[in-house]
Amino acid sequence: MNTVILQQPKRLVFGNGSSREAPAEFIVQGWKRLFVVTSPPVLATHGALFAGWRRAGLDVATCAAVDREPEIALFEKVLAAARECGIPQRLRDVGVPEAALPRLVKEAMKVTRLLKNNPRELTATDAEAIYHGAY
Repeated sequence: MNTVILQQPKRLVFGNGSSREAPAEFIVQGWKRLFVVTSPPVLATHGALFAGWRRAGLDVATCAAVDREPEIALFEKVLAAARECGIPQRLRDVGVPEAALPRLVKEAMKVTRLLKNNPRELTATDAEAIYHGAY
């Protein structure tokens, strides 16, 4: 099983000019490498934007594989592109100690807005298995 952890943003910024201001926000968050998953038409129209992000000092890799509704095959294609870019795949690869997993499980179980909208009930035991799988 391939487990992927998606980080929810702490805040959303949108509106006129927000994409030009994005590099400063990324830097504030401590992000230096970005992996942008998009569609071929969006990549074609936003290439200059991503080039600007690179000029701002960010390492931007793009994957324009989204050519249909999400499905397992598309997910695997994007995951392979992420691996090719050298994006860490495991929690330990980004410095998370194994001793932190119980705390991560405890914090994850507090995110009720996600838990209540999940189509399947997620228990702390389920979350623990997910985190250990991602470690």
